[in-house]
Amino acid sequence: MVSPTFVIIGAGLAGAKAAEALRGTGFDGRIVLLGDEHHPSGSRSRA
Repeated sequence: MVSPTFVIIGAGLAGAKAAEALRGTGFDGRIVLLGDEHHPSGSRSRA
């Protein structure tokens, strides 16, 4: 059986929180984040 895949459009904070919520509810399938950001979300400077 093929496990389900979630595709999340937007790889910013909202997309990351959506992926986190999926994992928090027990989803163990594939999660794909699609975004057009120029830098990985973890590399943003904090002011």
